[in-house]
Amino acid sequence: MGTAWLRGGHVHLLAGWPPGLVAVVASVLLGAAVASYMLVGRRAAGGLRLTLAALRAAALLVAFAWALHPMLRMEERRAVRPALAILLDTSASMARVDRRLSPDRREAARRATGGLDARSVSRLQLARAALAHGSWLRELARRYDLHLFAFADGARELEPPVVSRREVRLPQTPAEAGLSGTQIGEAISQAADELRGRPAAGILLLTDGANNGGQDPVAAAAAAKAMGAPVHAVCFGDPVRTPQPKDVAVADVVAPQVVRANQEVTVAVTVTSRGYPAGPVRVALSGAGRTATKSVVVPAGGSAEAWLPFTAPGAGDYSLTVSAPARADDVNPANNRKTVLVRAVRQPVRVLMVEGEPRWEYRYIKNALLRDRSLELSILLRAATRDLGPEGNREIYAFPETREKLYQYDVILLGDVGARDFTLEQLSWMADFVSERGGGLILVAGEAADPQGFHGSPLERVIPVEMNDSGQGGTSSEEPFRPVLTPAGREHPITMLGETPEENERAWAGLEGQYWCYRARRAKPGATVLVVHPTLRAAVGNVPLMAVQQYGAGKVFISCLDSTWRWRVEGDERYFYRFWGQTLRWMAPKEVPGAKVHLWAYTDRRTYAAGQDAIVTVRALDRLYRPMQGQDVVVTIERDGGQVTTLHLTPVPGRPSHYSGVFRPPSAGRYAVRARLAGYEDAPAPPLSFEVRLLDPERDHPEANEELLRAVARAGGGRAIRMDELSRIPTLINRAAELVPVRWELDLWDSPLLPFILAAILGMEWALRKRKGMP
Repeated sequence: MGTAWLRGGHVHLLAGWPPGLVAVVASVLLGAAVASYMLVGRRAAGGLRLTLAALRAAALLVAFAWALHPMLRMEERRAVRPALAILLDTSASMARVDRRLSPDRREAARRATGGLDARSVSRLQLARAALAHGSWLRELARRYDLHLFAFADGARELEPPVVSRREVRLPQTPAEAGLSGTQIGEAISQAADELRGRPAAGILLLTDGANNGGQDPVAAAAAAKAMGAPVHAVCFGDPVRTPQPKDVAVADVVAPQVVRANQEVTVAVTVTSRGYPAGPVRVALSGAGRTATKSVVVPAGGSAEAWLPFTAPGAGDYSLTVSAPARADDVNPANNRKTVLVRAVRQPVRVLMVEGEPRWEYRYIKNALLRDRSLELSILLRAATRDLGPEGNREIYAFPETREKLYQYDVILLGDVGARDFTLEQLSWMADFVSERGGGLILVAGEAADPQGFHGSPLERVIPVEMNDSGQGGTSSEEPFRPVLTPAGREHPITMLGETPEENERAWAGLEGQYWCYRARRAKPGATVLVVHPTLRAAVGNVPLMAVQQYGAGKVFISCLDSTWRWRVEGDERYFYRFWGQTLRWMAPKEVPGAKVHLWAYTDRRTYAAGQDAIVTVRALDRLYRPMQGQDVVVTIERDGGQVTTLHLTPVPGRPSHYSGVFRPPSAGRYAVRARLAGYEDAPAPPLSFEVRLLDPERDHPEANEELLRAVARAGGGRAIRMDELSRIPTLINRAAELVPVRWELDLWDSPLLPFILAAILGMEWALRKRKGMP
């Protein structure tokens, strides 16, 4: 592209002609102009011909230049003030008052803030006073453009401070000053992004160094240094680790997501204690206008569990709050309570019980289930005849004729029966009942068929134990043996017979002994063994006597004993009823029991901390309860107050009928989830709700983190500055104004001067020709 330098600038031709071509054309035009008068106009005097030729050449050259679209480009250098970012920590830890600050640090704070006593004001108040007092900020404002940010779990730019000779006025601290959580790395990165593209004097951190989230602050400081913004840090607060803060907390609450109305359930509570000696803590469970309390002994620096009862008075969603009293010196009373959500339903749990002979185990389990009014029990006794009538409270005389009718049940209980008692199709239905329908399957061993009778059948794949290829089944002993809880069994809801772990151990140790068991080869890899034989060995470990397994969407439980009825006849009947009641409740599906629905919505938890993602999953079955694939499954998530979010779910690989999506709740509160599917408006998913709560992660380590700030300053190429060194900041942050090239352009071809000049030249030529009488 052709250019010509002109007085510190250059002329740029938009037409794009190369200089050589421009020179050739200009020469041709000049020659043509001269020739037109020197050869054609010989009658005129020589001086006149030269003058007219010069005017003609000038006109041609001006017109040619105009056609080339010339532009004048000039460049100059201007001084630009560097920018300095000041990051002010406004998180919850900065609201702390350091009452045990050492005398030398108190004196440094007093001098830096104009007389404030650090033992009576917060860290944030000290930082604001340090900014407003002294001459160092005035000097920085004179040399740099100041950008003030407030940060906690994110940074936000504020109005710049107003600096004059007499005072420094700071903007008000934003509303997020009480937020928990500090992300120093995120704040450094955001400030560095704001400084990008202009001269940067650096980043000045005013913080206590309490960092508990986001990206690594050391890495963020190194990145800021690489882009030319060194990071300096001033530490506020007491770095001396104080004695362990005293804190009693409700650490965890585990409750069933779905309960039956008017039926008691157990809520497991974990309580932790720090800084206190071992002692009792009274735990209260409040919900539905009722309160249950229990005292639990919590060891020093440890945890303890308590089990509290809850009974929903009716159908609906209930908020259960577990609390422990806060003592006067408890540093964090907010964690002394925790809330979970429970859904209560009126529909009974529909149970299908299939048994061979009316053995003792069958009779006592049947009577235990009939005592529970929340169950709807249908019994198919193979040895019975139609004349004997139904055994349960819901009549049935034959196995369900279709898959759809079978899927209307919630739990199937198989007693002393085997594959010979069912058709191949019925066995496949029961396996699919677990994996697809999400139902519960309970197997109770017996001497006639025992689980070995399902060996080689479609149902074998769902059973939690491996069967013996040799055909060996049960084994009996002359002396009674007592089942032994495994570590998993000590904590599982099915086998929890006591209110505390100690009571549970004593209850199992006192149960009546057994004389027979099914001797499985071993438990399957995905199974959880709850109870084992005290002496008999299996291929791996002792022989499993009770085990559970998640299979597809449902669960399977097996009892390899045939005489738990002895617990009722010869022992404490409470344990027998409690055991089988808990087994049925745990095995029932999570969705509304007994309801004819085809969509079920779940979340991976019922309570979330602010900022956590909620994973929403929907299981979709068609009218015949078969997995639906390739569907457009949509959920609406509504927060209290009316804010509604629509979430489109995607299929879960490897899990037919399952769709999931991720939702990040925008704020704390309670959320309701509703799933819908075209064509199934008459069978909506049962309602689901979850709660989002604010947490406070900053109280565990209230001391200032000087070590982290020194590492940040080293990585950022800056300095870790003490309170008594604030006056040195202008010497530590020292970057002169930078000369930045500034370019400007002038469009010569667009100037009205060019046509005026051209017209003037042509006019002069015409006038001379007319004056001399030339044509």
